[in-house]
Parts: sequence; C-alpha cells; structure tokens
Amino acid sequence: TYRNQPGLRVCPLGCTATNVNTLLQNNPDRVIWVEGNLTVDTDIGTPPVNPAPDSGTPVLLIVNGHTLTMNPDRVIYGFVYITGNGAAVADESTIAIAGGSPQIKGALIAEGTLKTTAASGQLTVTYMPVALDRLRMRYGSWVRLGAAWRDFKVAP
Repeated sequence: TYRNQPGLRVCPLGCTATNVNTLLQNNPDRVIWVEGNLTVDTDIGTPPVNPAPDSGTPVLLIVNGHTLTMNPDRVIYGFVYITGNGAAVADESTIAIAGGSPQIKGALIAEGTLKTTAASGQLTVTYMPVALDRLRMRYGSWVRLGAAWRDFKVAP
C-alpha cells in the first residue's frame, strides 16, 4: 500500500541512478520507488548543509528489488530501503560493492537479512541527521497537524 501513496514517484524496471536523479530534480520532496534492482553509477541526491536544512536534495529511495549495486566511490545522500523482492534466498537483500569506497550518508534499511558482496572496497553508511530531518519533515503525502490530534474545531 505504501507504493500507492499519491506523492510517490515510480522509476520503472531498468531504472538507473540518472533516472532517479531526474525524478528527484523534477519532483522535489517526493519518495522515489525503484522497480527492480538498482546500480548506482553516479551519486544520488545532494546533501543538506547544516544549519540550512532546506538546502540540498536528499533522496528517500525504496528499491523494490533484491540487489543494490554500488559502483566505486559513489554516494547516496538520504534514506535507502531495500525490499529484497525477487531474491533467490527468501528474506535476503544484497548490496554489491564494485570496488572503491561507496557511501550512504543518511540511513539504510533492508528487509530480512542484509548481505554484502565485494570485489574490493567497503561500503560505509554514515548517519546524517540533517538529511533525515529534512526527509522526516518535508517528504511524503501526509500533512502534520499542529497542536492536537484533532483535525476539527470543538464546538463552544
């Protein structure tokens, strides 16, 4: 059901990192859903700069596949969620590292077991609170209600 929210943008099967960046640029503050696996051959998103949390464009990226391939020294700025959909082994998501020192600056979540494979190099995931705060406050299809849980006025 998450995929059906109105603000979400879908990158169809065969999606590339360039396609993700184009969607992000044309639809700022929207969740990007990638059908199938994704190879990150260019950086995705841009970092917000503290103390200006409205700067930059981090990504809220859902990869509806089983493998995220990180090319050498590529960076994803934002939140990455891998569903593990289509994996040969049930409940397994894979990050394939093609060398160098790829990075995720923000957060990473994988359904089931997260497996990494590496020709060489090492993935670094760095918690970036300013990027995650921006995602939390601005991305998605929901509106925050101020002051109370009610969205109506109480009669006097």
